[in-house]
Amino acid sequence: MNNAELVKKFNETDPDEYMKPRNSSASSSPACSTATVPVDDAGTPIVTNEMKAECIGEFTWDEEWPYYDEDGVLHEDHIHTHCVPWSVCKEIYKRMAKVAAASR
Repeated sequence: MNNAELVKKFNETDPDEYMKPRNSSASSSPACSTATVPVDDAGTPIVTNEMKAECIGEFTWDEEWPYYDEDGVLHEDHIHTHCVPWSVCKEIYKRMAKVAAASR
């Protein structure tokens, strides 16, 4: 199967189906270890629109963020939500996918 066929199959497959273990002995392993990774013609992992739509904005954390208002009053109870930029998520995914493919 060439890369274009692999990507097409990945995009057409129900996520619940491709996340299932490949054999009964793998049932105790994490299901994600059997997921197919879409790649371009050069073999570089790609991020599909579906992947982006599902994950964008999902990786956040809250942090105390004290600030001074215009009157110089310190507000220590403010919480700021940080969001990991999509470009960082994409690079992490691509590196992890390359490591996973190399370890097979």
